Amino acid sequence: MLPLAASISASFSRDPTLGEVTALADMMADMGKGEGEEGLTAVGWALLNRYGGAEEAASTGRPFPLERRCGADFCRVLGLAARILAGEVPDPTRGATRFHAHDELPAWAEERMPCALIGGHLFYAV
Repeated sequence: MLPLAASISASFSRDPTLGEVTALADMMADMGKGEGEEGLTAVGWALLNRYGGAEEAASTGRPFPLERRCGADFCRVLGLAARILAGEVPDPTRGATRFHAHDELPAWAEERMPCALIGGHLFYAV
């Protein structure tokens, strides 16, 4: 297991449930629309960094409608979420907890320096 993934996993008192993996995948698919694997990985890690683990992220998630969970694209995101939670994919965001599309500038980001540009998003360790 990778060091950062080990620290995320150490915050779990148990292995993430399928519901938690699905919730992370829901948020990754929603917030990472149009992103490839690298961008989705970054979004997934930023969510885990922000919420401190799968259970906490799941409690804040917005579930996708069931019909959107049935396609091949969602299955790929679900697999990626599982690999992130298993510690098989390193955190490319350097611990980022916030992000936004690179063509936007929310007020919270105006005075901050991004720590990564991945896909179509800027990432910040806030």
